[in-house]
Amino acid sequence: MRTSIPPTNRMAAGGGAPPPMMQQQAQPQPQQQGQGQQFMGNPAAAAAAAGYMNIHQGPNIQAQQQALQAAQVQAAQAQAVQAQYVGPPPPPPQGYMYQGGYGMPPGAGAMQGQPGMMPAAAGAPGLEPIRNVWRWNLEEQMGILRKLVERFNYIFIDCKFPGIVARPIGTFKSTSEYHYQTLRSNVDILEVIQIGITLTDEYGNQPPGGIATWQFNFKFDPSQDMASSEGIELLRQSGIDFMKHEMEGIDPFAFGELIFSSGFVLNDQVNWVTFHSGYDLGYLLSILLNKEVPVEERGFLKTLKKYFPNIYDVKYICKNGFNIAKSNLFEIADELNIRLPMIGMNGINQAGLDSLLTNGIFANLRQQHPDTILKLRGNLFGLGENIEENGTNTTSAAVHNQSAANLFQFGKMGGGASS
Repeated sequence: MRTSIPPTNRMAAGGGAPPPMMQQQAQPQPQQQGQGQQFMGNPAAAAAAAGYMNIHQGPNIQAQQQALQAAQVQAAQAQAVQAQYVGPPPPPPQGYMYQGGYGMPPGAGAMQGQPGMMPAAAGAPGLEPIRNVWRWNLEEQMGILRKLVERFNYIFIDCKFPGIVARPIGTFKSTSEYHYQTLRSNVDILEVIQIGITLTDEYGNQPPGGIATWQFNFKFDPSQDMASSEGIELLRQSGIDFMKHEMEGIDPFAFGELIFSSGFVLNDQVNWVTFHSGYDLGYLLSILLNKEVPVEERGFLKTLKKYFPNIYDVKYICKNGFNIAKSNLFEIADELNIRLPMIGMNGINQAGLDSLLTNGIFANLRQQHPDTILKLRGNLFGLGENIEENGTNTTSAAVHNQSAANLFQFGKMGGGASS
């Protein structure tokens, strides 16, 4: 059972404030306070301006002036983007056209130059394709997402967790039931490490400003928290800094509290898209409930339907709607000729990149056959019931003993691998 930090004690525990070193970096120097006044009401631009000043301190006055001008341009751009968050939505394009700049079949009409996950120019400060979220900037970033989700209501989510450490024993009615009990036994005892979220609107447009993906990094200590050694090693190789997770990671209780108030859940206008919904939404549901997930598969599916009314499982859609034999996220992306912007090797197999890649696959398939995508809404890979049909069992193969159940190949082995 995960521990919680009450809201009143969160500041004392470090929530809502950056570490001392980061606080010091974000504070303007005394001689620059007058210049910083023009960024009042835009903390991000003020911090950027302070960063420029810190970089260019010294006798080079011309460099300081150039840096300030660059900060002013950035502030104006930030204000323009912020205005778009709350302004009226743009008119929809004719038909469905994905405008993120990737994820489309060659020649299918992907729009170049549209806001999307394009790599930042070399040396451009403050620009990043994936926004990392820690304990100290959680509330700020959730405030941004709360505004965006009203228009960009397709949420692509991926979770990274420390592997599969438990398997149930006994007799099960079906492979689906065995799969769910494996999911439940691991979700109940393990902590999530990362959650990646990518936002688009119903036409595939990403939010303005160049950031569409947020990567939430949770408190986790491999020496204390239960984990699969293989899973931890895989995540280390992917660039996850477990020391930083231990020191600056998000408290799941604080995250769940903010998700509840964000408009993300219990909202039939929001669509959740994952590559393997059972585990991804199982961990998120566990955080929201702050307790174990339901014992029975039927209860789990009913609760999912309540919190996440519209679910698209891309792994299920690939197999059952498009006859794609590959089962790994990266293999499917390669088969569909999907290429993401170069983010760097340390982004491979982290939650933010995987949610972004799920977005690319979904956009590609939806461009080909939008009716097929809609028809398969609510079906979860590996679980035997379609939650759109409120509990109609679609699994025909029964598992009568443990040896037969062990033949089932699970998709999230090895620390939340993209399979």
